[in-house]
Amino acid sequence: MASEPTSETLYTYGSLGRSLMDTIDELVVNKRQIPPQLGARVVHCFSRIVPKVLSQQPRTKLTMKGKLDTYRHCDEMWNFLARNVTLTLDNKERIHASKIKIVCGNSKPDKDE
Repeated sequence: MASEPTSETLYTYGSLGRSLMDTIDELVVNKRQIPPQLGARVVHCFSRIVPKVLSQQPRTKLTMKGKLDTYRHCDEMWNFLARNVTLTLDNKERIHASKIKIVCGNSKPDKDE
């Protein structure tokens, strides 16, 4: 069974984290512009700091209306796929999307950790 992601590794596997890791890989392996230790340190700092920064951001209420296509729950992670979605923000701004994917995980670490 795969180990479930922690709050510190969750953002590393998102699109921003993958882009950072691809860039570091390019700088370390292909261009040899930075040493591997520096690349590892950057990823470690990113994984540690991003959850802290996001937890301190102001909260915004979001209302979502659309057609739920599929949902899954595996390894304490929920995945929702929806189509023809309208997102309404606190300020009544509306955003329309033909399809969206939402990935949710528990933000509180386990008591065992």
